[in-house]
Amino acid sequence: MKIVRATLFWIGFGFTTVIATTLLTASYFLPLYLRFRIASSWSWATLKWLKITCNLDYKVEGKENVPKGGAHVVLGNHQSTWETIACNLFFSPAVWVMKKEVLRIPVFGWGARAIQPIAIDRASGKRAVEQVKLVGIKRLKQGYFVVLFPEGTRVLPGKKARYKVGGAVLAEAAKVSVLPFAHNAGKFWHRMQYTKTPGVVRVKIGKPIDTTGLTAQEIMTKVEAWVRTTEIEIAKDAENEKQEAGQNSN
Repeated sequence: MKIVRATLFWIGFGFTTVIATTLLTASYFLPLYLRFRIASSWSWATLKWLKITCNLDYKVEGKENVPKGGAHVVLGNHQSTWETIACNLFFSPAVWVMKKEVLRIPVFGWGARAIQPIAIDRASGKRAVEQVKLVGIKRLKQGYFVVLFPEGTRVLPGKKARYKVGGAVLAEAAKVSVLPFAHNAGKFWHRMQYTKTPGVVRVKIGKPIDTTGLTAQEIMTKVEAWVRTTEIEIAKDAENEKQEAGQNSN
């Protein structure tokens, strides 16, 4: 049944993605807030369909910590595709830092261009960081959240990868706070796996981290400590809830 459910999900996901990216491409010259509305609607529909087909839901703590008006750098852990879809609902309006290769993907890449991402060449090292800083400052001044994954790639739950300082460099240069978040989506939406595991993805959004007087490395140290600690808390909460459910069933 997991294969059947996953197949239904992927069919619906592909259908809605084509519709959304086509609409985004066609709306390229419309006001940006309308384009963000399309992207958010796609995220909402995808997560609803994921719940219906694969019984995978989500729960968010800390929504009250998200400032109105954007203008924050958003940094969190990266475990799966799930969070790249869901973050549109938690942080809006938001622009993403993504690999420039994504924009070359037919249809999807065209739609991605419509929401003005910060496209970088990750192989270019310092030049990529400088691009994130220069373009990111412009987006922040326009009132957008700028979302980055410091790990740079998807990392399995329980594993660690070095945090890159690009997002912290942007926060330092723009003199804005960092909004941290953590989740356990990789436990349910595994990297490179066709099926999905039923359950509830837990997301925690922290209070903004004041960057006044901090260097980029000091900012990233604070962010990494919060994210890694919160990942452990999420895992413990999920395990405790599982044990309580088992006791109640007995």
